[in-house]
Amino acid sequence: MNKNDGLTQTKSHFTPIKEIIISLSLVFIPMLVILFFINSFSASKMKTAESLKKSGYDVVLTRDGDYAVYSEEARTLREKKVSDIHNRFAIIEDSGDCIFVSIHMNHFDSAYVCGAQTFYSGNNPESKKLADSVQSTIKTLVQPENERVTKKATSSIYLLYYAQVPAIMVECGFISNENEAAKLQTTEYQNQMAAAIAEGINHYCNGLQ
Repeated sequence: MNKNDGLTQTKSHFTPIKEIIISLSLVFIPMLVILFFINSFSASKMKTAESLKKSGYDVVLTRDGDYAVYSEEARTLREKKVSDIHNRFAIIEDSGDCIFVSIHMNHFDSAYVCGAQTFYSGNNPESKKLADSVQSTIKTLVQPENERVTKKATSSIYLLYYAQVPAIMVECGFISNENEAAKLQTTEYQNQMAAAIAEGINHYCNGLQ
């Protein structure tokens, strides 16, 4: 049965994101990763997925466009939002032994704030290890001036707060910062960020062998 059976796909009225899942079910290394991407950064998502596939991972895009995935019975905007996030959380649970990675952009009232930061779920000790690995490769390969550290997710990040598998959210930068927003819209920078995220995931997984 298709995971989307009984679900409605429609243009999202809230932050559009995309997802990938990497399965950990194989014996020697994790093989499934889930990634979220804001629609504008589809190229980064695809580059990350391609890089992970080349490294031997099974990568599943849980959605590949600017749409919400909610159950048909959802009617109001609130019901659709709740249904969408619950359906996406169900994908994580149904995937079993996997890694979950949410990737999108940050925003802050002060325009001077910049730099990527990785958040992690507090439910699995492997989450922080994964987050540290990704944050480290972003600093090494893309943002050498970045002094941000990984941070435990609060209940405001629903999927990380409730996920039991290794789960992180990568904020690639601040679209509220003019310079960073400009970089994030270039193919070259998107590719660099995607490569750094994939390398961080790969480095973490190699440590599990």
